[in-house]
Amino acid sequence: MRTTMAFTTVLIVFGSGCAIGSQTKPLVKEMVVTTAVDIQTAHPYANHTNQQWEIEAPAGALSVGVTFDRFETEEGFDFVSIYDADGIRVHHLSGVQTGGFFEVHGRYMRIELVADYSVRDWGFRISEYRYETVDPGHPVDHRPYCGFAGTPQEGWYWGDTEQLIKLERCDGKDDPVCGAISSRSEGWYTSEPDPLITWDNSCHLLFGIALFGEPCDGDTGLTCFDGLVCQGATPSGPGTCQPEPQGPWSWTTHPIQGVGSAHPYENYTDETQDVLGGATATQIKVYFSRIDTEAGYDQLVLSGDVEENAVMLDGHHADEWSPVFNGNLIHINFHSDYSITDWGWQATRVSYYEQLPVGLCNVDADCGPSQHCVPLRCYNLYAPCYGRCEVYNGGEEGDVCDSASQPCNEGLYCKGLDAVGEGTCQDELWCAPATVDVDCANVIHIAVPGQWACEGHLCSWNQTPPPIEITNLQKVDIPDNDPAGVTSDIMAAGIPGCDLAVTVDLHVDHTYRGDLVATLTGPSGHSQTLHDRTGYSADDLDLQNAPVDGALLTNGPGGVWSLHVSDHAAWDEGTLTYWTLRFTCH
Repeated sequence: MRTTMAFTTVLIVFGSGCAIGSQTKPLVKEMVVTTAVDIQTAHPYANHTNQQWEIEAPAGALSVGVTFDRFETEEGFDFVSIYDADGIRVHHLSGVQTGGFFEVHGRYMRIELVADYSVRDWGFRISEYRYETVDPGHPVDHRPYCGFAGTPQEGWYWGDTEQLIKLERCDGKDDPVCGAISSRSEGWYTSEPDPLITWDNSCHLLFGIALFGEPCDGDTGLTCFDGLVCQGATPSGPGTCQPEPQGPWSWTTHPIQGVGSAHPYENYTDETQDVLGGATATQIKVYFSRIDTEAGYDQLVLSGDVEENAVMLDGHHADEWSPVFNGNLIHINFHSDYSITDWGWQATRVSYYEQLPVGLCNVDADCGPSQHCVPLRCYNLYAPCYGRCEVYNGGEEGDVCDSASQPCNEGLYCKGLDAVGEGTCQDELWCAPATVDVDCANVIHIAVPGQWACEGHLCSWNQTPPPIEITNLQKVDIPDNDPAGVTSDIMAAGIPGCDLAVTVDLHVDHTYRGDLVATLTGPSGHSQTLHDRTGYSADDLDLQNAPVDGALLTNGPGGVWSLHVSDHAAWDEGTLTYWTLRFTCH
């Protein structure tokens, strides 16, 4: 007999890559699929039984396996044999094998029971089989895919690691694409209204694109991004992507992290840290926010990457640029002696002189006549962020604008629009309290529940606080057949001022739910009946997330909340075991 499918569950697993010659076999993602069946002998089976069952998994299955829910045969005399598609007996079983898992390669399995002329036993039962197959459902490289559609876990996951990137409803959205290539906002995007999935400054490589300074052509298979050309490629090796032609020479400045000593430093410190500029920089300098060392004994020695004299700094300095060094690298060596330590030192910015690609800029002076330098959107503060030279064609910051006839210059937005559609040119983060949702609509924020607020004319994403739960765990016995009942109180304090939803949980141990009436009274004095003698003879009253009427919040959530529970019939008795109020900001 062939098995029929009842239900299927899927588990995704990863196969490891293995070397093949000089190449690497790509990561293979496999699915383990579990399918319900009903395969069993008579219980007990008869003497001289010779019975067979077949399992055939869908096309493409790599292996088939079964687990015996129960297996008991006369050991050494009554045998169960398991064969593969070639008729080879892979397993020969008898005795007790309950819980055992047995597998054959390929998509087909035949199970055979052969019993002799005497002594019978219970037999066996199989309720499901499993097979492995290659999963074609999503990519195996490092790009997002939409997983767990239709469940609370639906969202974007990495194809190669299965790690969660972002929880959101994604089923039906466009396939993710690598966008904003070469900028700080490079990453994976999909269809509106919330296009950004995650930033990923290397997604361009999956599309065969190389950026400035990256290898190109040759064996890489990568071509240079817009405005760059592959220079230096030979038959024996790749080149690198470089801009051509070149634009103005300019000082590029950006913050740096982690360049400094311990605070305070230790005796006998001797360490060197390097600060690097752009690949084509010809000069470099570094900014010290603070230097406090033992003068004359504990010293910083600065040197460049070309032959020149070193510079020594010690004592006390603040907010000071170093001398300019030739090249694109500064070595900072810090040495302390055996006694007396101080706070140490910290470098927080680097500036280097480099030739920019045509059309990019750091300041207005880098651009031509009638042009200005418009900053680009950058999200990594600790990497250079260039601007783009644009012709003046609209309003400057603070100028009156509207959405049609009076636009703003590149990098500015028409914000604070009034009833007739007029506003002022402002940067991306500017907002007015009355128009905060519109002014901040295009600002990228952390993907957690919340709402926009305008703080000092700056867009601020205020995260929705988690629910506040207050529980009364004191058990109270409910008198039998007594409308006076019992009352249990909760004091609510510190509830945030927001658009609140309130729900209530309660549990009563009782042998006749239909005897009970439960009423909730809020600080306003208004009451709400939560349960009124329904459920007939069922045991226990258990309410979860029962919504509370807004009338109970007339005077706000703070104050005493009272739960009254009473029994209105004889014989059956019970106990209020606990109840909970849950306050959730929307």
